[in-house]
Amino acid sequence: MKKRTIICLTVSIMLLLQSVFVCQAATADTLDYSDFQSATRLLSVIGVTEGIDFDSQAENFVTRYEFALLLTRILGADVENYSSNTVFNDVSEEQYNIVAYIYDNKIMLGSGDGSFEPDRYITANEAFKTLVCVLGYDVKAYLNGNTMQSYVQLAKKIGLTDDITFHKDDRIQYKYVARILYNALKTNMFEQTLFGDSERYEETDERTVYQP
Repeated sequence: MKKRTIICLTVSIMLLLQSVFVCQAATADTLDYSDFQSATRLLSVIGVTEGIDFDSQAENFVTRYEFALLLTRILGADVENYSSNTVFNDVSEEQYNIVAYIYDNKIMLGSGDGSFEPDRYITANEAFKTLVCVLGYDVKAYLNGNTMQSYVQLAKKIGLTDDITFHKDDRIQYKYVARILYNALKTNMFEQTLFGDSERYEETDERTVYQP
């Protein structure tokens, strides 16, 4: 029964990922509602939106903690049982496991003074950089200068910014986060395939960040 459930879930995800988006590129002011619904439908299927009403929060800005929460769900992380020795001076007990997991795995960084700024709104560039790291392309960004620009350029190259246009310091709303996460789920991972003295990293065909 479990195997059949996984197969059905996988087929559903594949069909949703094949949905065709017909609107023109969105800006920070517009996004076709059908795009938003398609993205949230996929995220709902894999459990990312559990407890979050994307429809009612579509215009609301997303905090760093909220973005971290969504990432742990996409990654399938067992944050409930996660333990860490990392100390933050601005993270609540409720937020701790999620923030610690994301921080310890170098997916999102703190501010360098013991704080994480969980309640600060995340910017578009920060979101793109984070997803570049999640997908494994931070290796390329590092070789290209390890600057915010190098991460954003890679985000554009691998399709994370498809159909969305942002200014670098734009705060990001739930409706755009839904589309960005949708784009990430369509993007192949960049993983190490050879180790030792002859390290090699390659884009892995048909392997995405979400694996049911």
